Amino acid sequence: MRRIEIAGRRDAERRPEQRDCEQSHGRRQLCSRSGGHVQNVERGHRRRTGLTLAAPVRHETTPMRACGLAGSLRKGSYNRALLRAAITVAPSGLDIEIFERLGEMPLYNADVEAAGDPEPVAALKAAIGAADALLIVTPEYNYGVPGVLKNAIDWASRPPSSSVLDGKPIALMGATPGRTGTARAQLALRQSFVFTRSPVLPGPEVLVAEAHEKFAPDGTLRDEATREHVRELLQRLVRWTERLRPR
Repeated sequence: MRRIEIAGRRDAERRPEQRDCEQSHGRRQLCSRSGGHVQNVERGHRRRTGLTLAAPVRHETTPMRACGLAGSLRKGSYNRALLRAAITVAPSGLDIEIFERLGEMPLYNADVEAAGDPEPVAALKAAIGAADALLIVTPEYNYGVPGVLKNAIDWASRPPSSSVLDGKPIALMGATPGRTGTARAQLALRQSFVFTRSPVLPGPEVLVAEAHEKFAPDGTLRDEATREHVRELLQRLVRWTERLRPR
């Protein structure tokens, strides 16, 4: 009887968050005792994937930053226009900064890398590293990823042991005059980001087909349904990034 009473007293003395955590053990939640917060980070997910969820430390009042990359060099590109449109519909607290120098980067060459990253490459790595998340907007060339974008990813993935892409949350979208909306190119990107251990937002898929009908001649995205899809993608990117942020 005495042992039962002691156990009951100890249970009563535990803090509420400790009891809540133990009761939710079946959901594999990881608990933190600092500040009395319960962190909804799944321990099993990290063990299975080996993700290093590194991100810049951000104060609660500091806007979340996303680095934007458009995989097209054409001045009147629909994808560049789609990335600019994303800035106009981004939720409060999300700043999107576009990196415009993919055309300046040399083709990836291990000999060049051994001599030191070229300045545009170093600038790309710095931009991705300083961002909380990455927003990529891609065309589709020959059922695949444009060379200029794949080249940038190849550079950013180096070296694999300390790549700025490791653990970086990513959202994808794309536009094309065709009817598939860059679905194949986005799938190819998802495959590449498996190697870099970059968690790509599962959905919604923003596949802007027949883009010439959705943009005005000045590049303004005038299709309201598409604008709403982009807005939803960005809202989910914010939640995705917060969920993956190390505590």
